[in-house]
Amino acid sequence: MNAAPAEAIRLFSDDIIYEDFNYETPFVGIPAVTEFVNAFDIPGIEFVPLRISEGERACAFTWKVLVNGQDGPQGISFYEVDDEGKVAFIRDIPAPSPRGFRPLGQLAAQVDPVLRTFVDTAALWRAILGVGSLGMSLLRPVFAVEAKWQAEALGDDTARATAIAQLDEQLAASPVVVYTYKLSPFSTEALAVLDATGCEYKNVELGLEWFLLDGVGSHVRAELLERTGMSSLPHVFIGGSSVGGLYSGNAAGMPGLTELKRRGELAKMLEEAGALP
Repeated sequence: MNAAPAEAIRLFSDDIIYEDFNYETPFVGIPAVTEFVNAFDIPGIEFVPLRISEGERACAFTWKVLVNGQDGPQGISFYEVDDEGKVAFIRDIPAPSPRGFRPLGQLAAQVDPVLRTFVDTAALWRAILGVGSLGMSLLRPVFAVEAKWQAEALGDDTARATAIAQLDEQLAASPVVVYTYKLSPFSTEALAVLDATGCEYKNVELGLEWFLLDGVGSHVRAELLERTGMSSLPHVFIGGSSVGGLYSGNAAGMPGLTELKRRGELAKMLEEAGALP
């Protein structure tokens, strides 16, 4: 699995299709795939296959990446061969990066998985979070069910009433309110985005993480799901209305902080809410 890129590429068919979920479109053909593979031929990175499921013409396997011996991103891949035994189709699906994993100083080339250019460490960390958010979004239905179950298991009607009252009070008390977990890198990044705007906001930490919430915190999370269709944190409200999370959107179609900033809409919303000095 750690052969030189040229050794791997000779096993590919000329019209290979390579789908990587970091990218919006697949790489098609040997030249495009070669460029992609060579971009990630970085010293200190080791690709380690874990569990393998083999078929007659296809296989799927889980994997992880080691960066100078440190556990890095994990994921699952699917490979299929053509009639000549050449690899004709690949799909890579990365999982969220391990909590606290920041290989930024260790990656010699520091390749941004979206731009394929040399970037600063902050930009690369944002790219890593973006990939992690994609993996988390695939689990949204699971987390929705879990949020309701957790609230019912940990909190009673009194806890629910308290949670609703707290939500209403908090959303009315500040032009911008963001619900976060203390240990979440997504929450930390969301606060950094808001800090960069210079806006006034209230940060409400529900707990260290979702699995450490108490009865009231669990009901706050469940109530957020009920009101917005979104149980994940961070969750940002501007002018009393949900705009989604850092990358994730809500049921009303609001896309989250990063997309609002990209569109140039975030500053206007903050100004209209009276959150800017």
